[in-house]
Amino acid sequence: MLLKFADWLVFEIFKFSNESLIGKALSFFIYDTVKILLLLFVLIFLIGVIRSYLPQSTLRKWLNKTGIKAYFFAALFGAVTPFCSCSSIPIFIGMIEAGIPLGVVFSFLITSPILNEYLVVLMAGQFGLTIAVLYVISGMTIGIVSGIILGKMKLEKYINDDLVTADNENSFNDTEYPDIMSRIKYGYNESMSITKKIWMWVVIGV
Repeated sequence: MLLKFADWLVFEIFKFSNESLIGKALSFFIYDTVKILLLLFVLIFLIGVIRSYLPQSTLRKWLNKTGIKAYFFAALFGAVTPFCSCSSIPIFIGMIEAGIPLGVVFSFLITSPILNEYLVVLMAGQFGLTIAVLYVISGMTIGIVSGIILGKMKLEKYINDDLVTADNENSFNDTEYPDIMSRIKYGYNESMSITKKIWMWVVIGV
């Protein structure tokens, strides 16, 4: 439906020729931009609802540890959560808002799309347990080492000021949600807020 909409807009409304390379490029641009924004909005909404169930104060306590423990727990959290790279972004932003060190948060973000339970099970079935274990160790190592390196680079100054709210107790906390509608509302507000912040970068990326 999105592809038909993009073609209709470009070739019927904008009157580009069906054989025009510019028209085809514009159609692809519109199609891909709308598709990615919709996917991001839905994923961030769903992850927002899931976040309302997470024991976030415990997670914050773990990830605020000092030394390599913090990077290990962040990478481990990334490994056991079933999030792809796109759906990890709202968790990443929530951690930044909570004041968790940037390097530690990057350990989560890097490890999250690399490792997950069903992938490990599939690899063990297809290639054997040894390969699966080595893959897990490699993924964890990549996340931990990358997080440590990025943490040493002191990149906090490049973070959007809106996200640097380490002392904001309303961010990434254990807010009570009395019913499913309040959780849905939280997910919707989270999705709208984050999508407004990143839509321009999606357009530039496409």
